[in-house]
Amino acid sequence: MKLFDSGVIEFHHGAMTPDPGQTTGADRASGSSATTWIESPTGSDALVVNIETAGGIQPNSGYRFTP
Repeated sequence: MKLFDSGVIEFHHGAMTPDPGQTTGADRASGSSATTWIESPTGSDALVVNIETAGGIQPNSGYRFTP
């Protein structure tokens, strides 16, 4: 995650690979067990990127939130 003085927030995801010893759930490398979002300071609002969805986060990708 990168935070900027302007209020911009970026999430960066690198190369993601499943754990070599893992025999099930290989789709975890694409977000099947990840919950990613940005939330308001009060917790009353959120912008969702992914909630445990395979393919919801791609390797070598990023998300930019601009106020």
